Amino acid sequence: MKIKSTAQLLGVGLGTALGSLALLSAPAFSATLINEGNDEDAFIDKYGITKIGEVECKAGGSSRECFFGLNGSSTGTPQSDLDFVWSNGLEYQYTLTWDPTKNEAVFTFFDPFKTFDSDLEVFIGGDRSINYTFEQQELDQFNAFGLITKVDTQLPSNGQTVVDNNTTITLGVDTVEFVDGDNNSVLSPETLNISVSSTSPTTLGQQFNKLFYVINDTDRAAGVEIGKMTGFFSLDWDDINPQTSGANARVSFELKLFDPPGTSSTVTTPEPTVILGLLGVGTLGIVSKKRKTEV
Repeated sequence: MKIKSTAQLLGVGLGTALGSLALLSAPAFSATLINEGNDEDAFIDKYGITKIGEVECKAGGSSRECFFGLNGSSTGTPQSDLDFVWSNGLEYQYTLTWDPTKNEAVFTFFDPFKTFDSDLEVFIGGDRSINYTFEQQELDQFNAFGLITKVDTQLPSNGQTVVDNNTTITLGVDTVEFVDGDNNSVLSPETLNISVSSTSPTTLGQQFNKLFYVINDTDRAAGVEIGKMTGFFSLDWDDINPQTSGANARVSFELKLFDPPGTSSTVTTPEPTVILGLLGVGTLGIVSKKRKTEV
């Protein structure tokens, strides 16, 4: 850019100084997620992970299909659960929200066949939700997650086949939105478009698939948490419907919420001497340029 006047020089110098100040004082624009692969034990050992919650959905529970608790449907009573009818091949869109001020997570998905209107003889869609509030002694921070899918074709005690070939369950994450817990601000979301799937093996046995992500150390130390996730889940089968056959946890997915350590710190503010120094740099730039143009 060609500078034509002293006034324009003044604007450039002040703009540079103020821009430098803005960069120092502004909160992080977003956060960075790290793909930690599919080894759950290595992931937990590396970060000293604490699990703070789990969404678990099964194909064919005795009376409920989805659960939200510390360990999904097991190890204690889940705080909330729901019953719904799986549709073959349908992608259910979900949203997981985390409120760091209340220590509460809510898992919501849209079910196009939520209710049946007998008068109109049509299904009416709607949202279904399950929620979980964590212990309040010390607020947890949601900084990592795991996706797990499972298909098990082993026969139950009665010897009947409940999971057929080509049965697949999928769990995906489309976007992750972050919140700055220290400044109570929402940061830019990250688009992931990732998923894990498990398909019934050709021989009797199990297939597990896993994937784990964590916010990087710097962002965690700055108080950044996951505030919202969006994604989808689906179930596909050929001849045998695993829900009506009572497959239960043999076909299931888990969305795990984790809290790695080192998630709290304060954001430092520039000292007044630093601010004056930056303004000085901008002023020097103005004077220097003006002298060159006047010679």
